[in-house]
Amino acid sequence: MWQRIDQRMNLLKVDELNSVKLEVELSDGVVIGENIQEWPYLIGLSQNKEKQISELLPVYRALAEHSFEFRFRRHSNQVAEQGYFTYLGAKGARFYPRWGLQLSSGTRILFSEYRLLKGPYALTLEEKTTKDVRGFFKRSLGMVSEIEIKTFVDQDVFFALLDHFYGVRWS
Repeated sequence: MWQRIDQRMNLLKVDELNSVKLEVELSDGVVIGENIQEWPYLIGLSQNKEKQISELLPVYRALAEHSFEFRFRRHSNQVAEQGYFTYLGAKGARFYPRWGLQLSSGTRILFSEYRLLKGPYALTLEEKTTKDVRGFFKRSLGMVSEIEIKTFVDQDVFFALLDHFYGVRWS
């Protein structure tokens, strides 16, 4: 019989990095998975890796789809119990649904004061600046603060949480 699973999946685009890691951790601590890397600089050493990676993609998609609700619920339960949720890529930061996040250093980041920019493997929070002279100089001198949150792990759940708790979505 199946046990409850806690899984982490890192999937890097095949056409960009030629690397995939699929890992499932069972509730008893047993880890099963596959880690395939093809280094384009070492041509000829891994001729069959691209085929292996493309065969692993449907498995990844099926696991992601079937485990989504469990992974999402884990974070929403954390909000119900503690008032915030954490995300692995945010290095100890706490996401508070009403206003934003608190970094591990204790600094509070109000989402209303930042632009949230979604990249392929990261979310960048860029400080909004005013259109006056002060804002112009701040931008010109590179004094606009940026915070980057890596989204290699459970990216689907992270962006669903941002949509659910903050109404943030991208097209």
